[in-house]
Amino acid sequence: MNSPYPDYPSSPHYPAQQASLPPTQAQPTPGGPYLAYQAPYPVPPGTPQQVPYPPYAQQHYTAAKPRPTAAIAWFMGLFVFAFYPGIGAIITSVIMIAVGLNCRKDPEPVRTNGTAAANWGLNYLLATVLLLGSFLYYMIAILPGRGSDDFLPWGLPVVAWLLISLFHIIISIAFGVRASRGKVVPFRGIPFIK
Repeated sequence: MNSPYPDYPSSPHYPAQQASLPPTQAQPTPGGPYLAYQAPYPVPPGTPQQVPYPPYAQQHYTAAKPRPTAAIAWFMGLFVFAFYPGIGAIITSVIMIAVGLNCRKDPEPVRTNGTAAANWGLNYLLATVLLLGSFLYYMIAILPGRGSDDFLPWGLPVVAWLLISLFHIIISIAFGVRASRGKVVPFRGIPFIK
């Protein structure tokens, strides 16, 4: 019987024996433990077939998408620092309204927070136009014919606008942080947009 194993010289204690294993195939069976580029070795009978691992298995992990929040609509309120006072308030309000309305297509709580930011932007816009507009009307139409010693009654709109602007900055930061945590902001203002 031909054996795939080489004959080794026998020792004095063990006489030479021929292998009693049946002949094996030259190629491993499909799904065997050896890859195609490896040399075929006989598999002893009764050994379970193993599926080889790919030589370089790479796992692909997709990056988790950030959860949408309407915090950006509130943080847009901080653009009030980027422009000239008065004009910056108008531009900031328009940006907050646009970004807040854009958030309304997202699910809750983004929709509610975006609507609240758009409402506050509209409130701040109206306050800026009314208060600064009345002060500019006083400066252009009434002040030239009168003395400059009565600033206090007509200067109250500017003082009120400055206080509202300070409140605007505080709630833009506070509500932006609250919205970024996924919480619903408690809106402060007239709800023009439902």
